[in-house]
Formats: sequence, C-alpha cells, structure tokens
Amino acid sequence: MTGDSFDERFDGPLNGPLDDALSGAADDVRTSFGGDVPPFVPNRSTSPALGMLAAAILVAGGAFAWTNLRDEGTNVDTANISTDEPIETTISDSALDPDSTTDTTTDTTTDTTGRSETDSPLVISGFPTDLDDRNLGPLDRPAPGESVIDPAFGSTITRMTAATGDERIVPIQSPSSAWNSDESLVLLYATGGDRSSGYVVYDADTFDQVAQLDITANDIEQVFWDPTDPDTIMYADGAALRAVSATSGEIRDVAVFPQCSAITVPTGSSGPAWDGSLIVATCLTDEGPDEDDSDDGARSVVTFEPATGSMASRPLADDEQGHAAPSGDAVVIEDPDGFTILPASLEGSGTSFAWEASGASLSAGPDGSTLIVASGFETEGVGSIVTATLDGDVSVIVGPDTGYPFPPSGTRVSGVSWQTPGIVAAASPTPSDGVQGAIEGEIVIADLRGDSPVVHRLAHTRTSGSDYFAASFLSISPSGTRVLFSSDWGGGAVDTYQIRLDS
Repeated sequence: MTGDSFDERFDGPLNGPLDDALSGAADDVRTSFGGDVPPFVPNRSTSPALGMLAAAILVAGGAFAWTNLRDEGTNVDTANISTDEPIETTISDSALDPDSTTDTTTDTTTDTTGRSETDSPLVISGFPTDLDDRNLGPLDRPAPGESVIDPAFGSTITRMTAATGDERIVPIQSPSSAWNSDESLVLLYATGGDRSSGYVVYDADTFDQVAQLDITANDIEQVFWDPTDPDTIMYADGAALRAVSATSGEIRDVAVFPQCSAITVPTGSSGPAWDGSLIVATCLTDEGPDEDDSDDGARSVVTFEPATGSMASRPLADDEQGHAAPSGDAVVIEDPDGFTILPASLEGSGTSFAWEASGASLSAGPDGSTLIVASGFETEGVGSIVTATLDGDVSVIVGPDTGYPFPPSGTRVSGVSWQTPGIVAAASPTPSDGVQGAIEGEIVIADLRGDSPVVHRLAHTRTSGSDYFAASFLSISPSGTRVLFSSDWGGGAVDTYQIRLDS
C-alpha cells in the first residue's frame, strides 16, 4: 500500500506472493481509463437523505465546520465568510510548510475510535470453522439478482451486477469501503465491454444501478465514501479534495491545497477518521513522477481537522504515506519496513515498530482500539489476517502460527466494519495450479470479539485472478453483516456478489 501512484504499487509480473500477485495491474488499469466517463445519469426517483446540515462556525483566522463544507457549499474564505456567496476552502501556506507545525487541540495518540463502543447484536453462525479440505465443486453462475448456495459451505451467494463479455464490475479497492455509511448504497468500478470506465453506484438492496459518476480522480484508488454522510463520495482531484453527491451528481470542493501540485489520500484506508474528525493526505510539490517513476519534488503529510480548522504538516520520505487512525487522535505513517505512530498534531518523534505488512489498512478491535490489519508474507507476522496494535503488538489471526496454511497468493483484507468492531474479512483467488487447500480461494471472516478469535469460512471466491480485475476484491459492510466480493466465476465477465452473515 505504500507509495503514491498506482503504477508504483503494481509494476511486476502477476505471480508469486501478494506484492507480486498484484503486480502488472498498472497497464490494465491505465488501459481501463482510456474512455471518457459519461455524464452522471441517475436512474431512480428516490434517494437516501442527504447528510447532516449544520451552521458554519467561524473561529479566529479560519476555523470552519466540516458539515458546512460538505453541505453548504464549495469554498471557504477564512477572511470573509458569507453564506450568500460560494465558499472556497483553502489550506494556508504555513500549514503546508514541511518545516512548520501548527498546534492542534489534539496531540495525543489516544487509542479509541470515534465511534462509541457497543455490544453488536451480530451473531455469525452456520459457517464452517474447521480446516478440512473443501474442494471447489461445480456451480452455475447465478443470473443477475439471483442466488445460489455454495455446496462446500452452505452460504447464499447473490449476484448484484450483470456484467457480460469482458466487462468487469468490482467493489472499490479492498482496504477502503465500497459501502456508504448506512449501507444503502455501494460504490463499484466498472470497465471493459462497450461501457466507458468509471465509478458506478448501486442500490445495496435492489441491485439497481443508481448512477455513473462524472468524476476524474488522481488515481483509481483515490475515491472513498464520506464516513458520516451516506450520499457523499470524496476523491482527490489535482490539488483538491472534492465531494460528489451519489444521487444528484453535484460536485463541490472540500479543501484546496494551493501549495501542492497534487494530493493523494492514503490507499488502504478511507481517508478521514471514521467520524470525519481528521483528514490525512499526502502533498506533492512537483508536477508528478519523472519518466523513471521517481518523484523529483518534496512530499509531506498534511492533516486537517474540519471541526476546528487546525492543520499541520510534516515531511515524508518517498516510500512513506500517512493514514488517519479511526479515532482521529493519531496519524499512522507507513513505510515498507513498518509503522510510526504520531499525534494528530504531527509533533514529536512518535513511536515506531517493524512489520512488513502487505495490503495494510486501519481497523478497530472489539474494544474500539485502533488495529492495523493486513496480510503478512515475510519472516514475522505471517498470515492471511494479521493485526497490530498502535503499540506494535503483532498477532497472527489466520496463519501458520495459528494452524492455518501460508497465506494464499493474492489475499486481500477488509476491516472497515466500524459499527461492529472486531470483524475482519479476507479473500483470495482460486489457486492457479488447481490445487486447493483450506482457505485457498476462499472468503473467511475472523471474529475477534470473544476470548479467542473464531474464523468462519464463508464461500469459494470462484475467481481466476487471471488479471487485476479478476482478483478477489472484497468489502465488508459497516455493520459487518454483509460482504461484497468480485469473481469471474472461473473465467469471463467479472461481477460483484454479496453474502449476508445475518440471514
């Protein structure tokens, strides 16, 4: 997940461990962007309610309310705010100076999420928890909107989309959430066939396509749902963080970073903290990668607290990126060798620990504490699902240390079930050699809420992994009750499918 561009993360042959298995995707994805995304066209008359409206609060020099940015307009002029005129949101030059740090109201690494801890009623049952071999038997692909029973696991798999030919319709990248905050809509990426490549919004219950978004993001992975507003999708576009309404198509600026040639939001997490209290981005001050894909300008991590207007900046190395902890109280700086934990103010040296994680994202344990969840393929912390606390306590949940096989190639992890902390999903494509052992080519759910983790085996992914979009894209819903995954069903078109855990 470390790095800025899609091409830098996938630049090798499509085989081997996860980092290699996801390589070669740059050409696929860049090719998929060849067509223009058509204008937004809603196709249903009803829509979920737009997010919260709140009055803007002016605090000396430029503080402003996040909800006003999202719902009242596009720009904030911190010297003269008028709700009767367009608002321009700009981050001050001093806030983007890598050598300066602005004080914030939060300078600790309190390890709790922005969501209150609750005893979730979710009970996961009826799925195998053993390690028996469960071979991939024949199963016809269901028609769009129809369901089939996985014969090896007993789970009900429902086909959400209707891809044909060489079309690919997949959930957005696994570490982020394809689900909006109230689970009424899902965000998918569609490419191939006669359609133009782009982001599409589907109704999570009727499976109707609600819209195709007319947006251009800096990278295919730079798009994510607002964590509190079920109608708002945010994306990085040039030096701006923008928002688009999923149902009206209206686009507005959330924040503009004038000192940056471009910004990126961190891949592997959904950008802001889970309660929207902290946004973390990487500021690039050059015009982009050179021909040799190296950055020739400065890079810095930028934090912005919408409720107070507090901002801070800190230099980053070429192989680092920052993430907002789900609580909004900490920033996690990731590099290829491990993680450094800093307060939201970015002050001090922080605390560091080593762990070569693959596909890492930020999640939360059952007590609400922040967890880094990932797969591990190196000498320590090896497994399909591995967690680490912000104190550096690494635990193998699904891996050789706990009796499971070495993590299958192409494993992806999703842990953004913020309404039910302690639920983590993983999926991998069908092994290319046709030899399938336990958890290979499967979707599994690790429930961390009890005295010891319980791993539920849900279904076979039935996807070949023959190209980037035929990999095991995966997204668990905020409540932890539903899982999306993509599959080419052994070859051909790639669709998005859904499994319910509470039915």
